[in-house]
Amino acid sequence: MKGKIFLVVLLSLVITSSLWALNTSFRLKGIFYLQNGWSWDGWTAITGGGGYPGRVSYNDGNGEILPNGTLSGSFWIGNVGWVTFDHGVVGSSAQLNCPTDILNNATQLCPISGSAWSQNSGWIVFGSSEIGIWSGAYYNPNTGNLEWWGWNKALGWVPLWSGLTGSTTPTVITPTDPLNGAPINFVSKIAIVGNIAGSRVFSVVNSPIVNQDVGYSYKTINHANILNMIRRNIALMSRNIDQTTLESVWSPHAFIIRADWSDYRIDSGWNVGTINSKRTIIIIGWDIILDQAYINSELWANRGIALIALQSSTGVWGNIIITNKVKQIYAYMYAEWTVYSGNKVLSTIIPYTQSGIWNVPQMQLYIRGFVTSKNTIGGAQQKPTPICPVLTPLCGPTTAYAYDWDYFRTYDPSDTGQSSLPSERSSVAKLKSAAMIIEYDANILIDPPPGFQEFQ
Repeated sequence: MKGKIFLVVLLSLVITSSLWALNTSFRLKGIFYLQNGWSWDGWTAITGGGGYPGRVSYNDGNGEILPNGTLSGSFWIGNVGWVTFDHGVVGSSAQLNCPTDILNNATQLCPISGSAWSQNSGWIVFGSSEIGIWSGAYYNPNTGNLEWWGWNKALGWVPLWSGLTGSTTPTVITPTDPLNGAPINFVSKIAIVGNIAGSRVFSVVNSPIVNQDVGYSYKTINHANILNMIRRNIALMSRNIDQTTLESVWSPHAFIIRADWSDYRIDSGWNVGTINSKRTIIIIGWDIILDQAYINSELWANRGIALIALQSSTGVWGNIIITNKVKQIYAYMYAEWTVYSGNKVLSTIIPYTQSGIWNVPQMQLYIRGFVTSKNTIGGAQQKPTPICPVLTPLCGPTTAYAYDWDYFRTYDPSDTGQSSLPSERSSVAKLKSAAMIIEYDANILIDPPPGFQEFQ
């Protein structure tokens, strides 16, 4: 055995594609200012000459968007006081109504239906069908803001904009404080960094560009060569070792190989000790599920481990699933099929995007090592039809984003509680603003774990 990896494979291996519980809501932020009443600067035409609500502030309240798109909490209107979304009247709840294909066509708007309640001024109605012309508040994915107006009998038109500057003129051209964690175009920012055998550093930021094939950088990956290398190494590693020993945490080897056993879940209660004592976890015919904040510790100097998920002889499973709890991963990951952002319940993988657009985890994800899988980057945004991994059945708008790294995480850089960067990278501005970071670890050339070593 030689303690090295196939260099020819790595040359073609360009990386592909204080929170333990997920904050699944999106806070409303921003202040809308107007001066000198509604007649100022010609706005009487819009307000209809009605009342004057004054300063509208989300920063002073606890307004938020819940995972089902319902508006909750309260906000402040200067001349009337607190306004609440949680009035409890059935059928009148404020609700964002996004088109079903909003993840793939984010130039659309999400109209808001229902109302909010003010103890001092009564109902503030949002839906355009209930108000009429010059009306209807909505969420705009292209700006990350609530926009336009609601209607109140006492106040007249009430601005619903969030994320505006302190300008005296209502404008949404330069929003400065968007919804907490809401990605522009529902597309997060992914940064892929590292000097791989002299190749250039990749830094991929899709937003706000919708129709961009950034996947060209990843099409040089020869999955067949990598898979053949791994399977050959497994055969050589496991020869003359009985199955019980291969699967045992207590074996003298630096790896475990489990075939047709069960999913391998790493969480606070299971298999934590294994990754502290083994350098390689190989699961054949099932999936690997990562379900705790730090995978392989948060220590920068920790030796990288290998997490390898292979399909069964019938071509099923072989996925790595990253749940909403995960903040940092120090590993070289190979999934013969796909890496998912989601969870697995019994035998069903549930990507977060398939549970609704507001269920994408709101936390930065940092990976140091590499990831090789059949994921895409920007595949869900391709026109005229989205792109899925090869052999994906029924690829369409409802499935493509489950494979797209762009939809793995959302992130608000201004909220330090959502940051997952290690201290060694915390000062890098571009990484601080990225929702996902995959940083190549060149130590695999020097100290490859079993499975990526060349066995003779």
